[in-house]
Amino acid sequence: MKKGRRQAPEDTGKIRTLRPEDFRRQAAERDERRSVREPVRKAAAKPKESGLDRLGAFAIQAVGKLKPRKASQEYYRREKEAWALPEKRETNFTFIACLVLLSLIGLVMVTSSSVYFAYTHTGDSLYYFKRQLIWLAISTAVLVGAVYIPLKWYRKLAFAAYIFAIICLVAVLIVGEEINGSKRWLGFGDYSFQPSEFAKIATALFMAMLVDQHRDDMENVWTFAKLFIVILIPTGLILIENLSTAVVNMGIGLVIMFVGGARIKHFLVLVLPLVALLVLVVTIPLVVPIDNMPEWIQPLMNEWSYRTIRVRAWLNPWDYASGDGYQAIQSLYAVGSGGLFGVGLGQSVQKLGFIPEAHNDIIFAVLCEELGLVGAAVVLLLFAGLIWNGIKISVHAPNQFSSLLAVGMITQVAVQVIINVAVNTNSIPVTGVTLPFISYGGSSLLFLMGSMGILLNISRYSTAPRG
Repeated sequence: MKKGRRQAPEDTGKIRTLRPEDFRRQAAERDERRSVREPVRKAAAKPKESGLDRLGAFAIQAVGKLKPRKASQEYYRREKEAWALPEKRETNFTFIACLVLLSLIGLVMVTSSSVYFAYTHTGDSLYYFKRQLIWLAISTAVLVGAVYIPLKWYRKLAFAAYIFAIICLVAVLIVGEEINGSKRWLGFGDYSFQPSEFAKIATALFMAMLVDQHRDDMENVWTFAKLFIVILIPTGLILIENLSTAVVNMGIGLVIMFVGGARIKHFLVLVLPLVALLVLVVTIPLVVPIDNMPEWIQPLMNEWSYRTIRVRAWLNPWDYASGDGYQAIQSLYAVGSGGLFGVGLGQSVQKLGFIPEAHNDIIFAVLCEELGLVGAAVVLLLFAGLIWNGIKISVHAPNQFSSLLAVGMITQVAVQVIINVAVNTNSIPVTGVTLPFISYGGSSLLFLMGSMGILLNISRYSTAPRG
């Protein structure tokens, strides 16, 4: 036999009997091997923190550290399980179909409603059609990009997006472009955008992250108060120049909190008084003249007096037919003259200078005039299909953050549709909110398409049963 090679034991046919000390020795060897492997396994299981993760952790501390230190490991474990995404699926076809049809209808209606205005102001009757077509192409590219961005990145970028939105909202109050008496745009050469449009997405991202982070404390009143302050900061900055967009932004944040588990009594105690105060500031001059109010409050009331005039015009627009009630009256004429099937595409009379800039916020009235009740119903049904599928995407999202983010994105569309249609039918006072995907506007369409891209991204990881 060669040296160094061990000889195999002879098979004697006897079964070896293990003694108790053999079991103890084997157990000790297993414990020793486990003690060596366990630190390595834990180190591999612990998620690595990137710069964006640390930035998000700082954001949580900024609004109040409500989780005890001992819970951090449990939190990391839950996060790892939550982001173990299911197998990718095909995107929601019904959602895409509604989105494509609404965008095409919007392009047609922008062209139809802007022909007269574009010719008289630019000499090119297709001026707004060309610009809207370009923005639609850019927005589609943004949508596709948002679909293929890794879903976890949205959580990591939430705090940075929120801070950037705050900076832009402050900048627009200082150096913003004033158009039609309001500072709402930041200009860069020949291009400008509304920071309030980006603020809606940023608010949805950050609130979804915070509510998910504080999922175990959402019934706590202090948690509610701190998260409410997070919503109030961008909303207050928007409110200075744009009440309607501030309402949309507030609605996004509050709906996310409600879906995330906030208690109704906290809404009644903290939110309702603030809304009541806002309504009081707008409506009290209807009863008490501003000159009869205390001197310290008169500057504020004078600043908001134009909103009070809009309320007066809404209550009886024919008393202000040549002023603040003019737009409401012309919009009602357009809606009422459409009948069942409308006067025909491109045949609107009200767009011929009667409705100012008919391709913007009052485009739904022109749509009712040209396509009638049937055309308006089709558009509203497409919006209903889009919103319903957005809700389904939220329900079947792979984790809570994605679900809350989907809720925020689809809430934006729902609130804007309700406000715009209500304004066009004089159901609420006149205010400036675009009809999603239908009204003319580059920045509005761009950020809306980005929001829909995020929704489609979430839908690719749906947990709904197949078949």
